[in-house]
Amino acid sequence: EEEDERELLLFIEEELRAEMMERDARQRREEEQWMSVMDHARMEDEQETERLREIFEEEDERELLLFIEEELRAEMMERDARQRREEEQWMSVMDHARMEDEQETERLREIFEEEDERE
Repeated sequence: EEEDERELLLFIEEELRAEMMERDARQRREEEQWMSVMDHARMEDEQETERLREIFEEEDERELLLFIEEELRAEMMERDARQRREEEQWMSVMDHARMEDEQETERLREIFEEEDERE
């Protein structure tokens, strides 16, 4: 009986270790995807900044100041909207991962309870 209990504990330990490794790998993939999204957004921002700089060089100072103000306002609104979308996507990914973790925790709890009932 003690041997069965030790084997069960080893099995549970191996399952938990595998789950933790899987979670870590999933989290690394999600972080890499998030960094890729952020790198892409940064690159787009740099390209847009370069485009605006070229336009600014062609404007006189007064028109330039008005144009900058309007463009910055529009850019801030676009960035805010994009950031909200990215945050919503990220929260959705995290909610999905959390739900999977809760399901796995419940599955392991049921295994433990079954083992406790058998004992």
